[in-house]
Amino acid sequence: MHLPKGSDQFVFLHIPKTAGTAFTNYLRRQWPSGKVAQIFVGDYDAIGTSNPNLTLFCGHMTHSEMRKRLPSAHYITFLRDPLARAFSQFKSWSDPKNFPADDPWRAVMTAEQIAEIELAQTLSFDEFILAERPTFDAQLNNVQTLTLSNAAPGTPEFLPSAKETLNSTLFFGIVEMFNDSIAMLRKAIPHLDAYDLPAELENRGRNLRMEISSAARSRLKDLIAVDRQLYEYAVELFRQRQRSQSFSAYPPSRQRWPGNSTQAEEIVATLRQVV
Repeated sequence: MHLPKGSDQFVFLHIPKTAGTAFTNYLRRQWPSGKVAQIFVGDYDAIGTSNPNLTLFCGHMTHSEMRKRLPSAHYITFLRDPLARAFSQFKSWSDPKNFPADDPWRAVMTAEQIAEIELAQTLSFDEFILAERPTFDAQLNNVQTLTLSNAAPGTPEFLPSAKETLNSTLFFGIVEMFNDSIAMLRKAIPHLDAYDLPAELENRGRNLRMEISSAARSRLKDLIAVDRQLYEYAVELFRQRQRSQSFSAYPPSRQRWPGNSTQAEEIVATLRQVV
């Protein structure tokens, strides 16, 4: 990987709950003034993809939609263990602080969608999974593959297409190998500084004890089955890229991203007893 030309465009596909808020702030703080598009809030036509002066786009966008608009851009993303990502998604939705009255997404959401988030704030993780509400399931159901794939869910091409996207990226990182990921990114884009973001810009999740029944575990296993395969593929591909660069990895004790905690590791270990 090498430093692209200054006129090239970059797209950060922010998969929810993959350290993306912190990573977006890290990129935007270093990008040239006037070159950063507004963060995507549901409207692809509002972020200026036809403006050649904009060279950095960030948000909860899908690869299939963005490649229609910026087929030659350099794509960047982060993946996370699907189990940890699912619990982090619930923690985010269940915390009223994450959906304040001035949240920009409120302006593009229906009253029904807002009511769903407010309902989630009253539920346990177990209840969130077992509710079988389409809005809740959309936050859990193979979200990472859906972001990266150019094929429809349920088709034979759904997972292979997401893998192809990963192979074509300028860079992708793994949350569980965050320090290695940033180091690899800085080889791809050498002008980037070391990661030194203040905690208040990282959107750290609150500490929350997980309680989950066997029924919820079983349903969650089905909801993240394809993401599980994609994540395992991504970890191996990431390690191959490390080896190809003779990359010296950080020790495991230094891999935890700044917004994580040992509690997250305990959650993943607990879920893996069944999932």
